Amino acid sequence: MAEAMDNTRHEAPRHGRLFGSSSVVIDGVEYARADFEKVPASTPHQDRCREAHHALRQVFRTRPMVAFVAAELNVYYDQQRPRLAVAPDVMVAVGAQQRDRIRYRVWEEPVPPSFVLEVLSSSTRNMDIGDGKEQKKAIYAFMGVSEYFVLDGDGGLMAPPRLRGFRLVESARGVRGYEPMASWSAVECRQRGAVLGYWSETLDLGVALRSGVKGVRFFDPTKSDFLATDDEDAARRSQERMRAEYEQARANRERARADCEQARADQERELRLQAQARLAELERLRDGH
Repeated sequence: MAEAMDNTRHEAPRHGRLFGSSSVVIDGVEYARADFEKVPASTPHQDRCREAHHALRQVFRTRPMVAFVAAELNVYYDQQRPRLAVAPDVMVAVGAQQRDRIRYRVWEEPVPPSFVLEVLSSSTRNMDIGDGKEQKKAIYAFMGVSEYFVLDGDGGLMAPPRLRGFRLVESARGVRGYEPMASWSAVECRQRGAVLGYWSETLDLGVALRSGVKGVRFFDPTKSDFLATDDEDAARRSQERMRAEYEQARANRERARADCEQARADQERELRLQAQARLAELERLRDGH
């Protein structure tokens, strides 16, 4: 990464003029104004980010692959201007350990972010999907982000499709940029239960849209199914808890019935023994006469 930063062909995008109208400084961190203005995000925007973050955290917990997954974390990308930061909605850095961080300095980490998902909002759409040198495509290309996805959750903020995927390429002259990914075919979408999808080589997952669902869903080829969102996981855990409680209640009823039957059997046995004892006593008395 240090070589790229020294290469004029990969000069860091500046978010516009330093301290000018295109940037904002907060607590010593220089943000693009668009990044600053998108906070606080709307609840639908938060939901889309939370769903993606949860699914990716869950899948990498079960994989041997080392990866750091984060949402809305400041990423500092230029060691020469160390206050420059951008905050991806969701990011994955394959090769970095999952641990608590308050920031991600690219020059201090083993790898830059490998995958970024930005969820469009009206205040950030130009920054997220624009091709200018001060916009996020240029920033992520400079960092070396292998795959960049943009989601228009509710539609209307960019031309269809609502989900676009881009893969980082480098020209023979050493110029980095993004080219659109090829989407799944109609047959692949139908087989996987999606309306649109792309294959992420970085994540080894499908990144897709499903009918009636506004957020991104991730398709796991090892399970031939989509990863669950946090709400879906919560619903599953609730169902499992209810099922476990039902099974426990049924086991308690079975145990109570068994205890009742055992008590009745013990009582009947006791009555038989008492009857036998009385009969034996009567026979003894009769023989004594």
